[in-house]
Amino acid sequence: MKPALTAAAIATIAALTLAGCGNNAAPTGGAGDPAETTPATGKPQPKPEAESAAEKGKIHVTAVGYGYSDDSWGTAEAVAIVANPTKLKAVVNVDFAFYDKAGEVLGQETDTVVLAAGQTAGISTPVDVGENAQIGKVTAEVDVSESFPDDHPNSRLIASDVRYLEDEGTAKVVGKMRSNFQQDIRDYRLTAVCYAGGKIVGGGFTYQDALHRSGAVKAVEVDSILTTTRPDRCDLYGTVDYATTGE
Repeated sequence: MKPALTAAAIATIAALTLAGCGNNAAPTGGAGDPAETTPATGKPQPKPEAESAAEKGKIHVTAVGYGYSDDSWGTAEAVAIVANPTKLKAVVNVDFAFYDKAGEVLGQETDTVVLAAGQTAGISTPVDVGENAQIGKVTAEVDVSESFPDDHPNSRLIASDVRYLEDEGTAKVVGKMRSNFQQDIRDYRLTAVCYAGGKIVGGGFTYQDALHRSGAVKAVEVDSILTTTRPDRCDLYGTVDYATTGE
């Protein structure tokens, strides 16, 4: 199973503050905001409890879907688009559940994404649903475990030239990612969301652990893409867990 955001990584996010932010460039990779959260360098100041609770309630799932095939060894890929229209950075837990056509549970998994203020991004995670599963539906619910001010909400990773490639039963999504962070970053989550006829039909994710320097454009790839059918388009989203400087 692919790595998920750890408790240690979440703690790191809350403890750091970005030294600067980039320009608010428009995304070029596809739907939503193939964006990024802002890493941190000092302890964020918490919002008043009432205001924080109200802001959390605005974070929501805008679309959900999955990828599954008969030769995926009983694993489905749950995929959702999550929007954070608030002025707070948020650590968001996304709870996926698969049901068969009779409404019985096939599998469940929770994964975490960090969203900057105003960011919309994809999240994808594998779920064990069993071989020859007759999937009726997948659901996604969000729970905000932590939120705090985002002093640099416009720092983003911006995707372009995104393509779906398939060869002898294996598939991947490739593209380019430009960073407009003023700091160098590494270890960001790279998520692919694939569509057919306007509906999510699968995706996948990986961690991009190579250093991505401020302003640089890098080639990126998400392999092991799982879809229910061949997509007509895929989007890439980069979500940052923390930043590094001086490298």
